[in-house]
Amino acid sequence: MILALDLSTKSSGWAIYDKNNLIASGCITATSSDLIERIIKITKELDEEILKKYNIHEVIAEEVQPTGGYGVGNQKTHKALMWIQASIALLLHPYHIKFNFVYPNSWRSQCGIKTRSWYH
Repeated sequence: MILALDLSTKSSGWAIYDKNNLIASGCITATSSDLIERIIKITKELDEEILKKYNIHEVIAEEVQPTGGYGVGNQKTHKALMWIQASIALLLHPYHIKFNFVYPNSWRSQCGIKTRSWYH
């Protein structure tokens, strides 16, 4: 089974697929004002509510990319998303689960979604 993740440090969506069939989906929310506490909550719920219940062999998530400018807000968001990706990678490692990152334009084009490039 494949676990698809839409990662965020406040609200992360997940979906489990067996081939092309959607098995389950949901959202994990974290409301703490502390970034590390939110990441720990999301990682713990992924472990206890998904990985221990389903036979996941691969996880797919969107690759983190800086969007547009490089202001402080963008750097802070980029860093937070990198941290949650790293925490998920560390969680998956003992399970020997493959973790793949897909660039936004790649998965969007496969779904027929046309987007304009922010990098000209």
